[in-house]
Amino acid sequence: INNGNLTIAGQTAPGGGIQISGQLTGNSLLNIYASNVVVQYLKLRHGYGSGTVTQDGDCIGAYGKNIMIDHCTVMWTTDENTSSWAVSANQINNVTWSWCLLAEPMLSHPTNLLTGGNTSTIADGMVNLDAHHCLFSNSSHRNPLVMIKSFRFVNNIVYNWKYRATHMSGGANVDIIGNLYKAGPITPSTSNYEICAYPLSQGEGQAAFGSPSIYAVGNQGPHVSNPASDNWVMVRETNSENGSNPTVGPLSTTYKRTTPMAALPYPIPVTAVGSLAAAIIPTVGASRRLDANGAWVANRDAVDTRLINEYNAGTGILPAHEDDVGGFPVIASGTAYADTDQDGMADAWEMAQFGN
Repeated sequence: INNGNLTIAGQTAPGGGIQISGQLTGNSLLNIYASNVVVQYLKLRHGYGSGTVTQDGDCIGAYGKNIMIDHCTVMWTTDENTSSWAVSANQINNVTWSWCLLAEPMLSHPTNLLTGGNTSTIADGMVNLDAHHCLFSNSSHRNPLVMIKSFRFVNNIVYNWKYRATHMSGGANVDIIGNLYKAGPITPSTSNYEICAYPLSQGEGQAAFGSPSIYAVGNQGPHVSNPASDNWVMVRETNSENGSNPTVGPLSTTYKRTTPMAALPYPIPVTAVGSLAAAIIPTVGASRRLDANGAWVANRDAVDTRLINEYNAGTGILPAHEDDVGGFPVIASGTAYADTDQDGMADAWEMAQFGN
């Protein structure tokens, strides 16, 4: 996407909705380089096909300003499932992932979400990225990895991670509020902490200047059963992003912030973590569509249904290939709604709204 002021409303597609497969490409499925873009209700599944090698492309990349990726299913990448990575200054700001199902990045590089830039100067200018009410499922790490100046991680579920769950580097200012960290079968022990930081700029590219500033409240996970208690016990220091390296120890409270960042013009509403699964699970991902009358209809396909069932049952793996978990689902083609004047709005909806 190179031209902005665009909305892709996948919920208006008939039948089983829109699935984009990357089995025959070594590239990312969808890259957004423009500003003022909304992408909703797409099933973005890369897959490990004949055109794909290790770390060959994301499912969706957000590389502009004022971008919202909402209610999308994003999975089976061989790189990150999704990322915002800047190569030039003032390139990326104001990006939101909301109500997305991010799952099963391939075993060769099983990571979900990366934010950063080619240099510290570039990363230092990346502000107001956030993820809320998403389900991060069956991955090793980068849920997310934050290397930019400011990020809000609010009311997400991180399930079945292997090495690190939420991770940051350098001068990342991060609010981590009301998230549920649920260990799974690939989370080998409670020594794999929910929140990790390496205070220096390490890893891919260069992180934002300075030291991390972390506000962590209302979260629940293996190390904090009561979200009202001090969340700092779930925060650890690491000396690299490498998952095989143990944590150094508790992260110094020097990096602990006691107040959140200034609220945005449209702040993220916060659900109590005890009610979070009930709020997120029923509709997360590309789970619904609109019928001809504009009413929501359940439309979750077999793969997303399996992932939800695995979350509920406490199961799940890191697949090396999509066939390890049943492969691509069949998406019903459906029939387009009657639209006599071809204005993109169904006749039935127009009749109900306007009487003609």
